[in-house]
Amino acid sequence: MSPATQRPTLFVLLGAAGDLARRLVVPALFALHRSRMLPPEFRLVGLDRAPLDAQALAEQLREGCVRFGRSATPSNGAWEAFTRGLAYQYLDLSDPDAYRSLPAFLEESAQGLPATVQQVFYLATPAFLFAPATAGLGSAGLVKDRALSRLVVEKPIGSDLASFHEIDGVLRSWLDESQIFRMDHYLVDAWTRYPAVDFPNYPPGSWGPESAEDLISRDGCSWLAPSLPEPQP
Repeated sequence: MSPATQRPTLFVLLGAAGDLARRLVVPALFALHRSRMLPPEFRLVGLDRAPLDAQALAEQLREGCVRFGRSATPSNGAWEAFTRGLAYQYLDLSDPDAYRSLPAFLEESAQGLPATVQQVFYLATPAFLFAPATAGLGSAGLVKDRALSRLVVEKPIGSDLASFHEIDGVLRSWLDESQIFRMDHYLVDAWTRYPAVDFPNYPPGSWGPESAEDLISRDGCSWLAPSLPEPQP
């Protein structure tokens, strides 16, 4: 493991009660846990507008791992170890002011961990919530530490170039580029349908590819994961 991977980690999952968290994010995290690839001190924190508590969220997420996970069905012991310290807070993710109470909640959730804890904020939400959620985290002072805070956004980041720039401008106004991890699982689909056009989800201000061919060349792509389309339920 790298030093960053070994750090005690608070993984804050925004949209924890949603479909993306249940089907993909948490099953992937649990698979990493089973493979001992998560930090030794790892805690999951869920935020969403669903009327849940930590126990109800854990049951919902376990059902997702059973149904959609690629690893073995979670045993009671393995699941209890993975969800030890799981916390949940009701939060209106669309309201930046609602995040003011979050620092105290996260401090409470991290009790028992070493003083130096990295916080990963994973936005498993629709793209229209990326900007208000980032503004809420930023105004609450939760992403000011460049070394110990990260923000992950997934799905198409906007619906066109203009909406991408709008969302990305908010991300970059609160975080350094080194803190932002953008993940778009529709990139390959866009390439197969539009092989000669620009990608609106590429972060501006870097080396600026002129075409999709530049973007997926060996100089512009750091990691590629071939996959098969997931079966429809």
